[in-house]
Amino acid sequence: MVPSWSRDGQWIYFASDHASKTFHLWKVPVKGGVPVEVTKNSGFAAFESLDGAYVFYAKLSSRHLESSPGRRVREQFWRGPGPDNWGNWAVSKDAIYFIESKRGAKSVIERLDLETKRISQVATLERPSFYGLTVSPGKSIIFSQPDREEHDLVLTKLFR
Repeated sequence: MVPSWSRDGQWIYFASDHASKTFHLWKVPVKGGVPVEVTKNSGFAAFESLDGAYVFYAKLSSRHLESSPGRRVREQFWRGPGPDNWGNWAVSKDAIYFIESKRGAKSVIERLDLETKRISQVATLERPSFYGLTVSPGKSIIFSQPDREEHDLVLTKLFR
């Protein structure tokens, strides 16, 4: 689940609960081969830093991002976007952008500087966000939001 490319295009990161009760991060060579487990202590959505030196990842059930320097060692990087926002963050050249949602308040897009770890507000969202946020190499951010809730009833005639 939740696949992402390595920055050099040679690996695909993904989450799997294969042989475990929790999700762990894995990577597999694009050309094929045996998957390599990246995390020993769970992980879900992952993105490499632009230089490929770090893998940042979120977990389904905790409120922080972790990083694997050199793709080997786990450390808590930042106490951020929250368990319901595992898909609402993206890594850029010098920052991590994320959506911060608080009950009873409008969601905001914030920027975590990778060097200083300072957080600044980028934008206030008029509607709640859904899962998904990406940052272009320029200065554009795309995020998803539900515009309406609709449900369809479909009638299918029984057939033999």
